[in-house]
Amino acid sequence: MTLDLLALGREARAMSGTLSQELRLLPARLAEARRWLDGEAHEWVYWRDVVEEQSRTAAWLTAQPLEPFNAVYDLPACPRAYTVAASDGSQLDIDHHGIAACYVVNIGTAVLQYGEDAAFWSESRPILGYRDEDLYIRDPQSGREYAKEGPLLAAERDVIEGLQLATTAMTLPDDRPRLALQDGTLIRWTLAGLDPFLRGHFLGDYLSYLETMRVLPCATASYLSRPRSREVVGLIKLLLVKGDFDRWNAEYPDRSADPLRNLVDTMLFEELADGQRSARWGSMSRINVDFYGPHRVQFFYLRVGRELARVEFPAWVADAQQLDLLHAVVYDQCRRGMGYPNVLARAHEQAVIHGSERRQLDAMLERLFVQMDIPALRSAKATSKLRPGA
Repeated sequence: MTLDLLALGREARAMSGTLSQELRLLPARLAEARRWLDGEAHEWVYWRDVVEEQSRTAAWLTAQPLEPFNAVYDLPACPRAYTVAASDGSQLDIDHHGIAACYVVNIGTAVLQYGEDAAFWSESRPILGYRDEDLYIRDPQSGREYAKEGPLLAAERDVIEGLQLATTAMTLPDDRPRLALQDGTLIRWTLAGLDPFLRGHFLGDYLSYLETMRVLPCATASYLSRPRSREVVGLIKLLLVKGDFDRWNAEYPDRSADPLRNLVDTMLFEELADGQRSARWGSMSRINVDFYGPHRVQFFYLRVGRELARVEFPAWVADAQQLDLLHAVVYDQCRRGMGYPNVLARAHEQAVIHGSERRQLDAMLERLFVQMDIPALRSAKATSKLRPGA
């Protein structure tokens, strides 16, 4: 054992004490935050416009209210017959100490059909990237090349997941309600920090997936289990300073003075009953506001047993009929999946790459390289890890 747990013991005890103290302070902060939300709920249109007008100069991320803050919706009736599809993905990044420069992206897809003709279908689609066009993205204007690894490979996987889900959605029967789900967020946050060429490269294909779903039409959404978002908390911060972002630092100069410290959005909606959802909110993420157009992402919080989940969806899903379908089907899938959407769990089963499978892939590549008289050499660092010292 290389981790000295005894040395960490004092720090762990100190951490426990700090967390305990913070937990004792949370109820009062939460009560005050809810008081502000309830007090301004009737002014939601005013605050919607304030958030929109100040979106470019906002000092923090603020949820945009799209209806009264304290709106609560009971669980709608779920159709007995419906179809739901999902995609998920995983990846093996390039190992620069391995025998070959290559990566693997594995996309899992699942379809569940309910009704008298109930059916289930799933598959995995592995992709091995090894050609120059797989490993690099080239900007034709500047000639600059970007290695497709790390965050860029993750962005590529997100796009492939979406396009595969769109392909699957086109095969779904249209004689019953249908829904497509993804795990995680629909907002491609990581693209915001990329240069314009890379952002456009990935975002164009991703938005084409959402456009395909809109045209079909097939209601589309994503599910976030145990979200840590603070966008609605960000709105309360704006309420506290009467809409003036600049006042915050003057009135609350450091984190210890922050009256909303350690609050997250889900805490604000803890009183939702099982199956109920919150009001709709719009995300003011720059990439969402500037580039998503008709697919601009909205969200609500949904009580599923002991958990509050965040459900995201494009603006075109927000009409009453599709929103009720989304609400009902997501909850029904969670009920069938022991608290997590059943179809997402089935897609994940197809997508996940186990450690044993990675070792089998490495062995297969090494065997093929030997057969083809290709040098199959690992780095000295990788070789040393295979033969640890006594």
